[in-house]
Amino acid sequence: MKFDTGAEDLPVDASMSTGNLNTGATHVAREDCLHLADPEWEALQRLSTVIGEAAVATMLRTLSPTEQHGVALGFIMKEQRETAARATVSTPSTPRVESLKLHVNSYVGREGEPLLRLLVEVDTAITARRIVDPLSKVSFAMSCLDKHKLYANLKKCIFGASEIPVLGCLVGKNDIRPETGKVRVINEWPTPSNVKELRQFLGLATYLCKYVSNYAGKIRPLSQLLKKDAAWVWTADCQQAFDAVKQGLTEAPVLAVADQDRPFHVVCDASDFAIGCALMQHDHEGRDRVVYYQSRQL
Repeated sequence: MKFDTGAEDLPVDASMSTGNLNTGATHVAREDCLHLADPEWEALQRLSTVIGEAAVATMLRTLSPTEQHGVALGFIMKEQRETAARATVSTPSTPRVESLKLHVNSYVGREGEPLLRLLVEVDTAITARRIVDPLSKVSFAMSCLDKHKLYANLKKCIFGASEIPVLGCLVGKNDIRPETGKVRVINEWPTPSNVKELRQFLGLATYLCKYVSNYAGKIRPLSQLLKKDAAWVWTADCQQAFDAVKQGLTEAPVLAVADQDRPFHVVCDASDFAIGCALMQHDHEGRDRVVYYQSRQL
């Protein structure tokens, strides 16, 4: 896969200049990275305490100045996400960057290839480059893949779309909703006449249960038919539960894409036979949005 325009040929901020690291350097001095802003340089210093100074030196020696900006900003964003997570979760958790210590050898190639696959997210690098033209974004992403011997299946690529299908869901910039085709299949599903048909229906419906409030409670009459030695008797309660699942998916709310920089809150409910909760988040307009529904039977 070859491209006429490489990452270094795309329009970038004029302040970005080429560094002059020695090809065998294992130590990085500030004067070698004058193209990096002070916050970016400080971020790389913190990164060196996680993966080692030699690994950072190798990374800076191998990457272009533009990609170095992307690595620094990507690490800053990871730190910010971890800080926000610790501020909203009562129990302490180990930052993801600490796990890098355990996996450095897996990501450094035989010739000292930097930790690009782990540390640089293409969208972060694109944002760091301040590319405005959508076609330039695509060209930049493709040139990054080509440079690092990664390949995309163009038959599965979608460009310029407001939302894309992912595992039965339509994912947009701010919203997630079930695919229309999946919902239609469930709505047109005939009433099951045996356990096998019921399992098939619940298999598909349960895959989309994150869109349905109190899903586990709704399907309780149906799940009773799946118990060992249970007699197959399709009662009015079973039909009501069957219809409730269909209606729940038809009227399913559009879920919000979780914003890691904003606080979350959980709404819970319980009955004698099921418990449920909803992960919620206020969006930028102050609206209370559902991120995910979860429930189970007791």
